[in-house]
Amino acid sequence: MQSTRSFQTNWFFQFLYFNMNNQIEHHHYPTVSFPALPDLSEAIAGQQPNPDAGFLSTQWEVLKITIRRSLGRDDRSTIIR
Repeated sequence: MQSTRSFQTNWFFQFLYFNMNNQIEHHHYPTVSFPALPDLSEAIAGQQPNPDAGFLSTQWEVLKITIRRSLGRDDRSTIIR
């Protein structure tokens, strides 16, 4: 899952985002309800990459990679795994 990432955020944005800041966990276990995603994230923390620092920095990296891909350039990022 190279294009999927989780990120850290505060409780307010976590609520607004329906706990989908735990995106990797959601894709690995799609039947887990969104209120249970934080608990699942803690349970499998050692098996997953560390979450990114925040929503805006994650979206900025995704935008840069999308632009690189659309221009046919290397889409590797040092931040997004």
